[in-house]
Amino acid sequence: MISQEKRREPATPPGPWGQWLDASVNSLHARSLFRTLRPTVPGQSAVEVGISQADIDAWIAGQPPASSPGAAPLPALADAPGLRTIKLFSLNDYLGLSTHPAVRRAAAEAALQCGNGPRSSALVGGYTRWHAELEAALAQLKGTQECLLFPSGFSANLAVAAAICDAAGGGSTGGVAEQQQQGPRQAQQQGAQQQQAQQEQQVVLLSDELNHASIVDGARLGRRVGARLLVYRHNDLAHLESLLQAEVPPGARAAVLTDSLFSMDGDFADLAGLAALRRKYSFLLVVDDAHATLVCGERGGGAAEMQGVAGEVDLHVGTLSKAFGCLGGFVACSARWKDLLVNRGRSQVFSTALPVPTVAAALAALRVAAQEPWRREHVWRLAQRLGSELGVPVSSPIVPLIIGPEAAAVGASMALLQRGFHVPAIRPPTVPPGTSRLRVSLSAAHSEQDLLELLAALRGCGLSFQRGGGRRDGSGGMINRASAPAALDPSSGMQSCHRNSSKPVNTAFGPLYSWVCSMLRSATKIPAISEAVRALAAALPRMLAGASTCRPPLSAAPQQQQRRAYAPQLGAASSYPRLDAPTFRYAVLEAPLAQPHETQGSGAIPRHLLPFAQRMAALGGQRAAGKEATYEAAVSAARAGLPFALVLGTGGTEGAALQLARHYHREFLKAQQAAAGELPHEPLGTAPAGTLPPLLLVAHPYSNSLPSALETLARLQQDGLRARCVYLAAAAGGGNVPGEHGWGTLQASLHAVRVWHALHRTRIGLVGPPSPWLLASAPPAPAVEEAWGPQLIDIDMQELMRGLWGGGAFKQKEVDAVVKDMTDGGSAAAHTHAEGEAAGECPACGTPPVADPAPAARVYLAMRKLVDAHALSCITVRCFDLVSAQETTGCYSLARLLDEDVIAGCEGDVCSALGMLWGKLMTVQVPWMANVAQVDCVDGVLKLAHCTVARSLLSEHEATTHFESGLGVAVKGTLPPGSVTLLRIGGARLERLWVEEGYVLQEQGNGTEWSPRLCRTQVRVRMLGGKPVVEGLLQRPLGSHVVLLRGHHRAALQSYWSQFGPGAAAA
Repeated sequence: MISQEKRREPATPPGPWGQWLDASVNSLHARSLFRTLRPTVPGQSAVEVGISQADIDAWIAGQPPASSPGAAPLPALADAPGLRTIKLFSLNDYLGLSTHPAVRRAAAEAALQCGNGPRSSALVGGYTRWHAELEAALAQLKGTQECLLFPSGFSANLAVAAAICDAAGGGSTGGVAEQQQQGPRQAQQQGAQQQQAQQEQQVVLLSDELNHASIVDGARLGRRVGARLLVYRHNDLAHLESLLQAEVPPGARAAVLTDSLFSMDGDFADLAGLAALRRKYSFLLVVDDAHATLVCGERGGGAAEMQGVAGEVDLHVGTLSKAFGCLGGFVACSARWKDLLVNRGRSQVFSTALPVPTVAAALAALRVAAQEPWRREHVWRLAQRLGSELGVPVSSPIVPLIIGPEAAAVGASMALLQRGFHVPAIRPPTVPPGTSRLRVSLSAAHSEQDLLELLAALRGCGLSFQRGGGRRDGSGGMINRASAPAALDPSSGMQSCHRNSSKPVNTAFGPLYSWVCSMLRSATKIPAISEAVRALAAALPRMLAGASTCRPPLSAAPQQQQRRAYAPQLGAASSYPRLDAPTFRYAVLEAPLAQPHETQGSGAIPRHLLPFAQRMAALGGQRAAGKEATYEAAVSAARAGLPFALVLGTGGTEGAALQLARHYHREFLKAQQAAAGELPHEPLGTAPAGTLPPLLLVAHPYSNSLPSALETLARLQQDGLRARCVYLAAAAGGGNVPGEHGWGTLQASLHAVRVWHALHRTRIGLVGPPSPWLLASAPPAPAVEEAWGPQLIDIDMQELMRGLWGGGAFKQKEVDAVVKDMTDGGSAAAHTHAEGEAAGECPACGTPPVADPAPAARVYLAMRKLVDAHALSCITVRCFDLVSAQETTGCYSLARLLDEDVIAGCEGDVCSALGMLWGKLMTVQVPWMANVAQVDCVDGVLKLAHCTVARSLLSEHEATTHFESGLGVAVKGTLPPGSVTLLRIGGARLERLWVEEGYVLQEQGNGTEWSPRLCRTQVRVRMLGGKPVVEGLLQRPLGSHVVLLRGHHRAALQSYWSQFGPGAAAA
């Protein structure tokens, strides 16, 4: 409860302070820098909050919040009427762990056990076993001897600066009592000693110009105690080396301070280059890994781990407030450095230790991050998708979109807020003038749908982005610039951001650029010409960039090499195109009698359609200009397997659209036959309609475009072809400005067509015939190819068997490595103990022990070899033949393949394999194929069970044996609670679909709900449709298995089914 007592009048500041305070606050208002705290109501999701519309309006108007907390208890978002849900693309909770059930539970249990814990500094009495355990875990994550916790990441950087400047300051912790005990003579002696120490061994700090404020403040404090501070240009290692050579005297102790991932620009420090300089010049390397820890690296160890130089960083500074979703900071280092920090790190010595619940939550977050690597992979997939859709290069989950003018950036941010998205505007003094930006921060808690809605909102605000422009950083990354509409950018001129002036856009002009810049720096000493020189310096990078059109393709640029080094592997089966490729091609058709219009260069397009074409380009569209180019675009789209859209520019284009559609389909068939090594042989008219790619017909509000699109769609449907009409409305205010309606539909349709093409390029390996009990789940290969597209590859079971043992196929060290993964990779120890009852079950939990994991390891190696040899994206195996012939199973092998982005299913169930493949492409979620083991019709609950499940789906897991046989290695785990979608494809010709939504119930795992008489991983799902859904499944089943996907995806799956899948033919 918040007290409503009348607040006392504040004390009047003494004379000069009152005047200064008023002037300072007024100055902030005058410079548009005044900010106000705005309370929100947190949601269950880490990326959702509730805000009243009145508070949103006040925020946009730059006024204080319209509402006050009041006297009522703070409500949950779901129970707070009148609140709008705002999606946050502004947080640092990169893995979405702040609201994870395990993290919340750990904090609550610790709070119930000991409250906030001892409240004093760590040295006095605030240090507990929880603190020690977290420090040990963080040291293991970073690969260091020790770690020390701090109240925040900011205080950690201050402590490091104080410690490394210790000699310069005379080695004093600087407590008040220590200062009071010194007499004048002692102070004089100490001053002389300090001066001598400074002369003998000076401390030189070298800091990247874009470092975080905590590093900057720490370095400034170091300078106050005698250290020398030098700032090198951002990511410019040549400039840094020149300072090391010219400015660091012999015998001085130099320290290089850098962020690893720069929070305002989203680019990485070249830590490998810094490590090489460290070996050459023997400086101390301090890396603030705040934004990269848990997000980057194979184990989440951060940017240094990903660049392979973790062992060459002396002090790893980190925070618990970002990817951990908690609060606090830490320094991972050697034991000797920890000793010094404990005694000389002032911000740690004189601060109260972290509360125990916070520490317990961070420990839980660290465990979850290790057990759920899908979170790290998902946030990188979102980053790739954002770059792909906007057509901009992206190198991290922090995506800066340069607007330029401050007012335009703030206006764009407020326009997004009105649409339900918080994307902050970052402006001076945080960033240089003219480089104000929107900063998009991605989280694993964001869904694919969240991202699509944000993209639609960005375009609804009239923002589009393109490659080029902006500043190329030292690692090759490009900051993305926006083209803003006049409403947001009165100046109508985007200013380029070139803070790293030594790195021109066109590196071929590097020497010329450096020489000119040196001349300009000298010239600026003359006041009369300094203004003109600054203008020339700002324009020079653009002039040099435009001096040559010879630019290497983005796929060969350093930025792409950086992505391979930093980003986790996204899998060969990813449905997303490369960042440097168009995502679709389109043509604008116009009737010959259309009213003449003014053109824009080659490839005429009506002026009133230019805004629509610009937004199509922002979606990744590449337009064909002219009749010949239109046909060439159809050919190139067909050969590249890209979606092809026809924009019906005017009425009277129906015949041309139908002719172009047939040309596109004819070229697609030729490309398919050529890929199969066949000569063109099948006329277009005899090809099954389901094997021809869908078309998108795009209509706009003018020139009878929509009637033309409807007539064309009707004819295509008469011919049995699949197509969709998307209507792009104009803005409500009239004019030629595109509205919001239709763009989300177009994005979703483009994604669906890309999925269609991906399915038609997929090879599903069927290892052995389907299991004999699959009476309804083994459709013939022609039916699969005609209805869905994938090619079924029959692989003899003996090929897998020969791979297990033939000629000593696998070395023992390969087998041992797999065994280690299956037995050490769980959240609990694998059951390999020998004791147990006669039935061979563990007396503690009823789980049978793993007797010999080596045969199961060989099965994985053999399956992996098959996948690679046959170029498979999906594999389904008659796994019970392994039980009878090899006395092992394929459960672990298939589970690991799923984690490696290969769709893998058992029993030869083609329908389930196809459902997993389709679901993964549509949703980017790792699928689970499971038996419907039990039902509860009254409560509308399904109990799913299976021994094969991707470990990345599970919050806890362990290795055990296969349920029916008691052999091999299976996976027993716990699926975290949350929303899910269940689907099943079936029917004699795969013409039926069952898809429903529900949520995973909490009670599962080793509790009372787990049964030893079912497959090992068991999950209870309450269906949103309740009893009718369960009864319908019992009355009209499509098979024994269903496919589970995390999240709500029913609408998207049904839309694909009815528009582009077998459901379109049925309609």
